[in-house]
Amino acid sequence: MGEFDSIIAIRQTLMESLGDRSEEYLQLMNRWFRMELTRHEFECEASKCLTGSQLHLHNQLILKVLKKCAHITASSNEPKPTWNRSSSHINHTFEPVDTIFYDVTERQEVDAELPPFISHDRLLPDTSTMMVRATFAAWEHGLEAASTEVADLLCLATHQFLRSIIVAVIRKRKGCCFMNNGFVHAVGKASLNPWLRSVAKNNNGEYHNLTLDANVKGFLAPSLRRSKEELYQKELFSIAASDAPSVPLAPITVSDILYTLKLHPSLVASYFTKTVNTERMYARFTYPCDD
Repeated sequence: MGEFDSIIAIRQTLMESLGDRSEEYLQLMNRWFRMELTRHEFECEASKCLTGSQLHLHNQLILKVLKKCAHITASSNEPKPTWNRSSSHINHTFEPVDTIFYDVTERQEVDAELPPFISHDRLLPDTSTMMVRATFAAWEHGLEAASTEVADLLCLATHQFLRSIIVAVIRKRKGCCFMNNGFVHAVGKASLNPWLRSVAKNNNGEYHNLTLDANVKGFLAPSLRRSKEELYQKELFSIAASDAPSVPLAPITVSDILYTLKLHPSLVASYFTKTVNTERMYARFTYPCDD
């Protein structure tokens, strides 16, 4: 937290100097962070309740916050913290891709002076964006600041949250396979015909419990591997038991997401978040836009 000492000191000095007007100042800053006000409008409104010395502290606070966020973006080459419990899942998370190179639709022009929305960039929020929002949220709740580890964890949670929704949509549209322990794999693979013989047995992949090697202490014994003949017979059975190749499906739409959320309401744990975003998705059918 040593890097935030100067920001915290300037903020406390400014809040003490403002006195009763500190709440009004924080509300203006909140509206600016939420992109309800432009930078010019925020400066004009803030200057009405600031004196000369307070305006100097205000400029120092804004510059310190922007410099800190720029430093986080520039230091992206530093080694990131490892998450031991979910390291196997992190390796298979979705990589952020600018889909504008694959989409032929026309993008809405955005004023260069305003920070663009995530829907305009077609990218997930990065660590610097999360850092700004987390820092201001900490100030609103009476905390000093937020650390970079919090921003990294929020980015990771966002990726996992979106990944669970996309996997559920693909499972509903195309199908998947399950291991005996319930692990989902082969997402997007065509489901087997339930009216054919022994389909239920083939749906669940073989699963063997890991055992410790008796010869080497502390090491797991290698898992059992099937022979080429067994693998060949398994693939032949899967092809014979699956349905005929169908027409390629259309891209995932808002209707697919709404239908999936109705079938799996536990994907979005927050009732408020689910209600607000469901209303926005229904509004896109009536008022289509690029937001």
